[in-house]
Amino acid sequence: MSNFVSPPAKLGVYLKANYKPDPAPYRLALRELGLPAERVLFVAGSGFDLFGTARVGLATLWHNRVGLAAPDGAPSPIAQARTLRPMVDDFLALQRSLS
Repeated sequence: MSNFVSPPAKLGVYLKANYKPDPAPYRLALRELGLPAERVLFVAGSGFDLFGTARVGLATLWHNRVGLAAPDGAPSPIAQARTLRPMVDDFLALQRSLS
């Protein structure tokens, strides 16, 4: 699909001395990808990602594989599920319907 890009390299917070929920690692990822937040879908592995991704405007799916409660005060993700497939399929279907 032409709407998707491959990242130039694996990115990790080790590139920056800040950790979630600080927005700096998410901004760094956007800078490295060369994309604005509205063109990126973030798949969170932790409820604490929700704070940082919301602060930089990233649409976020939460891969909540063990069914944890969201941290107090966490912004809501677009969707959350224990497996990625239904969330990604639903998101892609929505995107197709909007274009």
